[in-house]
Amino acid sequence: MAKVFSRVHKRESYFFCWCDDPRSTLIFITMLSTFSQFERALIKERQREGIALAKAKGVYKGRKPTLSKDKIVELCKLVSVRANKS
Repeated sequence: MAKVFSRVHKRESYFFCWCDDPRSTLIFITMLSTFSQFERALIKERQREGIALAKAKGVYKGRKPTLSKDKIVELCKLVSVRANKS
């Protein structure tokens, strides 16, 4: 995140620059990045818990398959004979 910010910072010097010291700007961006990563981890954890509860209730079945079983068998045969992918 800090590397991305420094690239943006070099191109647009007004971005997140409220003071003259670039080190404090870097610390601020690092803190924002840390908090966002932490919040994302909490969201993922809550989502996993919700999915586990829904599975226990029998409500959550997962994603519907995009390929039919016949299509899967056909593709496996093509792979086994090393057919051209296109």
